[in-house]
Amino acid sequence: MRLRCTAWRNEIVDATVAAAKSGDARARAWVEAPTPLAVIVQRIKGSDQLVNEMAEPAIYRARWQDDEDVEEDNAKDAIRTQVAAELAERVEET
Repeated sequence: MRLRCTAWRNEIVDATVAAAKSGDARARAWVEAPTPLAVIVQRIKGSDQLVNEMAEPAIYRARWQDDEDVEEDNAKDAIRTQVAAELAERVEET
C-alpha cells in the first residue's frame, strides 16, 4: 500500500510526538525545535536565540564589573600573554 505524502508525514509526526511523550530525548528535541520560518523571523527582527545564549555570560560579566575588576582582569590577561609568549619561545628552542 502506497501512502500519500501527507499521510506518511502525519504518521512520522505522530510517532515522534508519542516517543517524545514517552521520554525519548531526541524525539523531544525534534518536537521542540523551532521551525525554519521562526528562525528566519527571529533573525529579521534582530533576535537570534543562539547568539543571545552565547552572549549572555559576557553580558552578565560586563554588567557586574567595576573598574577594579577590569584592572584586575587586564593584569591577569597581561600575565597570561607573557606566560604564553615565554612558553612559545621555549617550545621553539627545543
